[in-house]
Amino acid sequence: MAEENNQLAAALSKKLKQDSANAEAGNKADSKANSAGKAGKADKADKRGTVLDIVEDATGIERDELEGSKRLGDDLNIDSLSLMDIAVRLEEEFGVEVPDEDINRVKTIDELVGLVDK
Repeated sequence: MAEENNQLAAALSKKLKQDSANAEAGNKADSKANSAGKAGKADKADKRGTVLDIVEDATGIERDELEGSKRLGDDLNIDSLSLMDIAVRLEEEFGVEVPDEDINRVKTIDELVGLVDK
């Protein structure tokens, strides 16, 4: 069952990335430049706040529950499909690439915030 969920998550991630790329085909360079500029201007608190907003929006988990040391799977029950959704949203918001391997290795909220600081 876990293997099927991982395969589904990978397929969903690929589809979401393709859809996102197709939607931005006309203005992809401008969009990435703006996102990168936005990320560069934001300080750590702003980045953290944005990441928490994305997690809250993607999962429905209240923001006050999203403490840095909480584990995504064990404490917050965030599944692999939600993680893929979060990865795509992070890519769009910050103009960074979040490889599937990286998002699947993330265990805590703090580590998730660290993905956008790479």
